[in-house]
Amino acid sequence: MKTFLSLLVGVISLFESSAVAIPTAVSTLADRSSAGPVGSEIACKSLASLQPDALFEEDSQIYHNQTALVWSQTCLAEPKCVFLPRSARHLADGLRIMRGARVPFTVRAGGHMPVPGAQESDDSILVSLSALNGRELSPDKSIARIGPGQVWSDVYNWIAPYGLAVNGGRYGSVGVGGVLLGGGIGYFASRKGWAADGVVGYEVVLPDSRVVYATKTAYPDLFWALKGGSNNFGIVTRFDVQTFTAGPAWAGAAIWKRESLPAFFQAAVSYMAPGGGVEDADAAISMIIAATPSDEVVESIFLGFRSGRDVSPKSFENFTAINAPSLVHDFGPRDSWTFLANALNTPEFASRNLRQLFYSVSFKADARTFALVNETVITASLTGLKDVTNCAITLTYQPVSKAWLEASRAAGGNPIDLDPGKGTFIAGLISTSWTNPADDAKVLEFSRKAGKSILAQTKKLGLDYPYIYLNDASPGQDPYPTYGKDGSSLKRLKDIQRKYDPDGTLNRLLGKPFPLR
Repeated sequence: MKTFLSLLVGVISLFESSAVAIPTAVSTLADRSSAGPVGSEIACKSLASLQPDALFEEDSQIYHNQTALVWSQTCLAEPKCVFLPRSARHLADGLRIMRGARVPFTVRAGGHMPVPGAQESDDSILVSLSALNGRELSPDKSIARIGPGQVWSDVYNWIAPYGLAVNGGRYGSVGVGGVLLGGGIGYFASRKGWAADGVVGYEVVLPDSRVVYATKTAYPDLFWALKGGSNNFGIVTRFDVQTFTAGPAWAGAAIWKRESLPAFFQAAVSYMAPGGGVEDADAAISMIIAATPSDEVVESIFLGFRSGRDVSPKSFENFTAINAPSLVHDFGPRDSWTFLANALNTPEFASRNLRQLFYSVSFKADARTFALVNETVITASLTGLKDVTNCAITLTYQPVSKAWLEASRAAGGNPIDLDPGKGTFIAGLISTSWTNPADDAKVLEFSRKAGKSILAQTKKLGLDYPYIYLNDASPGQDPYPTYGKDGSSLKRLKDIQRKYDPDGTLNRLLGKPFPLR
């Protein structure tokens, strides 16, 4: 069995060769542009003329470094050139050239989303936001101004010495931009809502190359749409995020062998039950079942966090009391709330040498759903993925509390807009890693089949929860119809997109993980 860290390569977002068999989530280049490779080459030369220090072609080491920054090998491509803007104005000028030439392009921040075609594609232009990595505090330290080229570990370790925190992603090597545009699951979610709810301002390059600053009072419709609507409206070049006081925390991890599964699921059910740990607004956990199908080894994993000085949180007592042999058993009080994010920020987690796939499926929590989802994913994988080369699969149960959804609405709301009245639920993530491109189609088909089966089984029990978390979604999934009551946010998102991109130029040219349909 792989170690805890190597096994979990592929699930950093818990807390996102030859022709690739996994389909792209974006339209083909032929659909996106009539310019073709020659048009892209001409646009690259125009960009080089305008900003020679920001344009890198295939003979450049920077080109090769930048195109290798995607997290999943399924997403590697050969763009015509890499455009590396140093400011919003630089990006706006470059966008004007790409629009004029009608060439396809992609935008990449941290590179973590494993959706082929969304971050880079053949014969297009890769716009890398790596150089937009500034960070500063406002004079009163209430706002952190963060560039999309930052990763969360750097943000956290910069801001924590001030006695402050922001509600960002849970894993240190994941980029800022994608987490915030997709909603974002953070350690402080039950107090603060989605990570996107903490954003108070966006610097955005619009499709017409205007640079605007969107807040709840200036461009309020755009401000709302960016809190979960992904990159369908413009390119965000800075996120201004609300800070808050934070200090010590209780945090850590435990890993148990397969024989502990009954006790693990009993603890999980107790945590999610009325009066259980899920009602502790200072707590955040991930419950994970991990397997390597080739040797049929299965492990259960608990990752826990609670802000504050409680040295023995009652919220987690059902997990900490599991009396079974453990492979890892390391939790307790920590001097800083950053402990868990840093502990999980390792070369193994950040490794970019595997093929990766996510699949999002949500459901209500009870003993039946915990069991049936495990059977449908983990047990089935031991035969269904047994012959997939170097395969590891994890099933993550991510609790979303009623308090979390209430905090989100109290912060002003967003397109996701899930009803707190429907109570807590599990945002499930099926995450698979492997190495052989020949296995791509098999892995995708397994995930899709498992996801559809879970939906059918939970619906039959009246325990389905129709929500797709964008940052955990798979190619072919469509998150937006699950936003708002009966999908009510979708029409508003489309209207806002048409307002800011009336001729559809950005919609046609920009590769997106999940375009509005």
